[in-house]
Amino acid sequence: MGLRVFGNKKRTGTRYIYFSRERMDERERFGMCLKWPPGNKIYMTWNRKRYLVTQTYWDSRIEEYNAGNLGV
Repeated sequence: MGLRVFGNKKRTGTRYIYFSRERMDERERFGMCLKWPPGNKIYMTWNRKRYLVTQTYWDSRIEEYNAGNLGV
């Protein structure tokens, strides 16, 4: 996840991977970002290795939110 509040399409700031028990829509994710860090979710900073290991154990595609131009 990342925040592009001002429409900047390039990645800025720290990128995170978070885990949520329930599916979140865009509005809920945006609200979570504004109240970061989330008190009821597990999260970690993003890097390629963590992303790939997480995807290995995750049954479906990892959702990305405002991730900008950073590719995997």
